[in-house]
Amino acid sequence: MNRRSTLFGIAASAVLPPAAVLMFYSCGSGNGRGSTASGTIALYATDDMSNYKQVIATINKVQVVNTGTGATCDVLTTPVTINIANLTDVLQILNVADCPAVPYNRVHIEFNKSVELMDAADTTATCSFVSYKDGPKPAQ
Repeated sequence: MNRRSTLFGIAASAVLPPAAVLMFYSCGSGNGRGSTASGTIALYATDDMSNYKQVIATINKVQVVNTGTGATCDVLTTPVTINIANLTDVLQILNVADCPAVPYNRVHIEFNKSVELMDAADTTATCSFVSYKDGPKPAQ
């Protein structure tokens, strides 16, 4: 497996599952008199990295956003380092935050660029998440 496909696989495996398990618990407390209702958001991480013994990654920030109104809420602001490979069949709570009870349509997850890997043969490597958002697309 070449380095590019390994990095893509790690990025996809690390980024998508935590976003998929961001759970919203709405506990509206508005009384109809113009007060702002709020709710609780619990942030969990889970994954199945069966090809690796360890995948050590740091999540720096998680924020929910409404792209229409610009409303945001920080769900995680203190970096959390986790071994994603240990999360098979596990939901690990990362944080609980109180947020305004408004519709959110985006989840922004910011990872630390460096990721440490250990494969089944106990070979370790440090890799980096790569963003192609603003740069040229990789050669196929």
